[in-house]
Amino acid sequence: MFKEKLGVTPKRFLRYLQLNHAYRDLLKVTETASSTVTEIAGHHGFTEMGRFSVEYKRLIGESPSTTLARSASTSCTSFADILLNSPPEALHNPVCSPILHAAR
Repeated sequence: MFKEKLGVTPKRFLRYLQLNHAYRDLLKVTETASSTVTEIAGHHGFTEMGRFSVEYKRLIGESPSTTLARSASTSCTSFADILLNSPPEALHNPVCSPILHAAR
């Protein structure tokens, strides 16, 4: 039922949530509150940085270091928000949910 409703398995959904939280934390880094990609990835349960980087880029569309370099003021939509707050038809529309479609 979970996969039928959201289009992904529970395990994959949890991985997307981990990646999404890492994405948001990377966007929050500023010059005064600095962190590294490795610290943020580790905080979200990733132990293999190569795997983290590959999965992150596949889902987000850019490397973690590119995200880290962007301003903390960049607004982003969480993957969970897309899945949980979008009407079902939006989940199949790449314009409404680009992060979801990048993941498939």
